[in-house]
Amino acid sequence: KSMGWAYVLWFTINRFLARLFTWPKKNGQYEHKAVLIGDGFMEGFGDGIFIAGEAGVEKRIDVELLGKGVLRQRWTFLNQGHWQSTTDDWLPEETAKPAHGGWRVPGPLFSSVFDNPRYQDVEAVMICVGAMDRLLGPEPDNPERTISNIKQICQGIRKRNPTCKIFLSTIPSGFDAEARQENHLRNFQIKIYLEE
Repeated sequence: KSMGWAYVLWFTINRFLARLFTWPKKNGQYEHKAVLIGDGFMEGFGDGIFIAGEAGVEKRIDVELLGKGVLRQRWTFLNQGHWQSTTDDWLPEETAKPAHGGWRVPGPLFSSVFDNPRYQDVEAVMICVGAMDRLLGPEPDNPERTISNIKQICQGIRKRNPTCKIFLSTIPSGFDAEARQENHLRNFQIKIYLEE
């Protein structure tokens, strides 16, 4: 248990340092920004991390897209995922810090990102959230609540930034059969939402 908290502290310190060194410029003709939001899967919790290094999807994007020259213009990907966050924690009208790991953020997750001038001109948002709903959410057995929350998150982003592109990920299935079944239900509903 103490090793788990040591990792959380190490992870948090290095994510903080990485953010200090990646303050993006304003978008320009060839400069673009995308923000990544969601739970620990997006943040990269459990991933290997080095001093002032990033983890998770952002690190993979750097390697796969930026490092291989796939993108022809400069993109900065800003990881704002939050370990153990639920879809309820990311709701636009949420006024409290997340119940789990709230000490790591200045305020409610959605407003900490989308009311921050640093992220006002993002051109894309990548979302991966919902995996923690079945473990930490107020209604763990209610996939409909997860999907309703995801819709509200997307609507909140569109309201603040109508031209922003939103990329919504399915929810990682989990390791045990119950988690897989519940998250398959959530993913099926995400698919329906994307086809609306």
